[in-house]
Amino acid sequence: MPKSMLLGDGTLLVIDEIQKIPNWPETLKSLWDKNLHKLRVILLASSSLKIQTNLSESLAGRFELTRIYHWTYTELKAAFGYTLERFFLFGGYPGSVAYENYYDRWYAYLKDSIVEAVIGKDILLKRKVANPALFRHGLEILCRHPAQEISYTKLLGQLQDKGNTDLIK
Repeated sequence: MPKSMLLGDGTLLVIDEIQKIPNWPETLKSLWDKNLHKLRVILLASSSLKIQTNLSESLAGRFELTRIYHWTYTELKAAFGYTLERFFLFGGYPGSVAYENYYDRWYAYLKDSIVEAVIGKDILLKRKVANPALFRHGLEILCRHPAQEISYTKLLGQLQDKGNTDLIK
């Protein structure tokens, strides 16, 4: 790394979507081992499962993991005046607050920006799924019936594609 890039102790380098950079763990370990650990580095990744796949370096002793979760009820109450009922109804996604009065748009936001990101970036990249479209359809059906028992035959009736019995099992 050129010395002109090092601005002194405590310099902060932020890299988003680190999982997309080939051999990122080896590069970071090399920099650390060259005594560049005075540089503060924040790595962001939207795919927690993908970032752990094929790691050849443990980076043991070289990092602190900070998990960032959805907002809590207390945080949403302070920021947006949430009631407990509103929190249970809409969840802890502050990005969706603007769409709460427009159910279709709110639902599309959650489905496309949150659920689909987890399915596409985490589940389908980590596990082989024979029919991803059927998997998505099955998950959408289940999400429309939260905390309810759904009969096997009812699910089969709503999932007509080939492979539906294997998916439900």
